[in-house]
Amino acid sequence: MRKEKAREGRFPVGRFFAWKTRDVSLGCMTIILGYLSLYASTYLGVPVGVVGALMMGSKIFDAVTDLFAGYLVDNTNTRLGKARPYEFALIGAWGSTILLFSCPESFSMTAKCIWIFSMYTLTFSIFTTLLGAGQQPYIVRAFANRAEIIKVSSFGGIVSTLGAATVSVSFPILVKRIAVTPAGWSRLVLIFAVPLAVLGMLRFIFVKEIYEPAESKGKAEKVSLKQIISMLRKNPYIWDVGVIAGAVQFIMGMNAAVYYFQFIVGDIAEYSKLQAMTIVMLALMFVFPKIIQKRSVGQLVVMFSTLGICGYIVNFFAGSGMAMLMVAFFATGLAQLPGSYLQSPMLMECAAYNESMGLPRMDSTSAAVMNFLMKVMNAVGAGLLGVLLQASGFIATKSGETVVQPGSALMMIRLLYSVIPALVLLATIFAAKHFDGLDRKLKEIKHA
Repeated sequence: MRKEKAREGRFPVGRFFAWKTRDVSLGCMTIILGYLSLYASTYLGVPVGVVGALMMGSKIFDAVTDLFAGYLVDNTNTRLGKARPYEFALIGAWGSTILLFSCPESFSMTAKCIWIFSMYTLTFSIFTTLLGAGQQPYIVRAFANRAEIIKVSSFGGIVSTLGAATVSVSFPILVKRIAVTPAGWSRLVLIFAVPLAVLGMLRFIFVKEIYEPAESKGKAEKVSLKQIISMLRKNPYIWDVGVIAGAVQFIMGMNAAVYYFQFIVGDIAEYSKLQAMTIVMLALMFVFPKIIQKRSVGQLVVMFSTLGICGYIVNFFAGSGMAMLMVAFFATGLAQLPGSYLQSPMLMECAAYNESMGLPRMDSTSAAVMNFLMKVMNAVGAGLLGVLLQASGFIATKSGETVVQPGSALMMIRLLYSVIPALVLLATIFAAKHFDGLDRKLKEIKHA
């Protein structure tokens, strides 16, 4: 790896935008995959409870592979770098996503379930797992220092949100126009997948690993299983990060919004109006670095989560009223920003704490623990949506069928879009308050 001294006061704009291409690509993929339950339960005739169980089982298996991937990346050392070679997994992730939405309608119910589970597992357990494990060790070697990484993470949220907004706004509109049959779903996903896969690979092409974390210079860090177990026992702050970031994934895993707009509002295309509001949220991200200088990440999580809880309460009473839904969407969207875009600064503090205990930094393994909890919570969200909808009497349909959902199912959809995510955000407040102690502890260690 080539070592370079950071140029004081200069932000690498070109490398920053190249870095964000993969985040945009993967963010758009996540949005599209959020429609899987709707696709399977209303076009393939798979009961929504079964879909949720398949997704939850796959995600739990996926969470276990995160720990192995973290160990793998932490012990990788090639001419291309430690994490950069794993960027090729993005191509595989998009390929399996296309296949996931291309399940033959003629398949038996058992074959459909096997197809969904296999493609979903391949997408997450193999390809996105490798991408997630490489994210943290890649960013600390692609940018010069903590201040630069915070700018990349916070300002990068603007790029990620704006890029994902193009899909979040256009996808529900095109679902109504193109995805009227299972074959239409396949065509629609393919339209997005090819250009987004090409876009995402720009990170690999243009962003090299050119720095070493200051603490690791001159050391060939090898991580043992014993050290990983020691970290899991002695560093509780990693679990806090997992809960904070995992809450976002829980809400995304449920993705109750697509059911809410399909059955409560009555038009899924209306969802695009709320998605367009994400552009308005970009203005707040411009001040994230300045806010961080005045408040800790933990304080930000508490502040934004409280706002999000208020927004979800509004959702319960909104019904089909777009004005109230817009206000609530803005509040709940802001609640997800710290957990989505400030993961790297939190993990850097966890890595510093690992070193203070005499352990290796374990950047990738620390990130793997976070990803483990994120995927478990995403799995629980997806599974819980399916189980609760099934229990409430939701009726699955095939392409062309029309039914009237019972009142119990409609009430459950309202709860899934309001009360349940509000309770999850409440859990993040407790985790954030505990994580806040790490910053003070590191300062005490530094001055000891």
